[in-house]
Amino acid sequence: MKRAIWRTASLVLVALATMSTHAALFGGNGKSAYLSPLALVPSADGKVVYVAGATARAVTVYDLAGSKVTKLFPMAVSGELTGIALSPDGKTLAVTAAGPKGEVVLQPVSGGKARVYNIGHTPGAPVFSTGGGVLYVCSRFTNEVMAVDVKSGKARNTIKLVREPFAAALLPDGSKLFVANHLPAGAANGEYTGAAISVVDTKSAKAVATIALPNGSTGLRGACVSPDGKFVYVSDWNGAMVRVY
Repeated sequence: MKRAIWRTASLVLVALATMSTHAALFGGNGKSAYLSPLALVPSADGKVVYVAGATARAVTVYDLAGSKVTKLFPMAVSGELTGIALSPDGKTLAVTAAGPKGEVVLQPVSGGKARVYNIGHTPGAPVFSTGGGVLYVCSRFTNEVMAVDVKSGKARNTIKLVREPFAAALLPDGSKLFVANHLPAGAANGEYTGAAISVVDTKSAKAVATIALPNGSTGLRGACVSPDGKFVYVSDWNGAMVRVY
């Protein structure tokens, strides 16, 4: 547990350090003087970290051994970046960008030409399927998760959820996708007000369960699954709590 905590803390520090290093070396993509690191994902070998800069609309590659930024991927998108994921084979980054006509960028880590697709409204929290052929994307303001075909960039399935899906995590076997809904569905002046976790069966592409969180839970922002697939961890902004299910 301590090792995992320190690893997470190290990655956060990397993101913060990249803010100044990136600006000094590359200066973003011209859209902002700030990087605003929002999300990151490590390579499979743990040698580099890919950091998505929201306002810079660019992804930096940070070399952990050398403690330096080695590459920049400007994103040709109109909105701020909202999320990042790395394909299982480690060859492709999926980067999401906000907006009514949301954008998903598939960027080869080798530096090849990127593909950009319009997906949902303010897409975020991209998650690759275990095989890498499908990309699950939360369409925040349409209250949906979309299963996007990576080759064609088209949605295979659209799954209705609760309210503002914001974060997602896939079981190691790829059978279930756990999606954290950012806000409660009902009014805030009732006896119960709580956000929920939606459970999506990836084979049938349907929401098969809704996990109601304790009263007062709101602002869900992160989700992850333990390596053994037995626990789902969800964070919210109400007291910076982490809930385990």
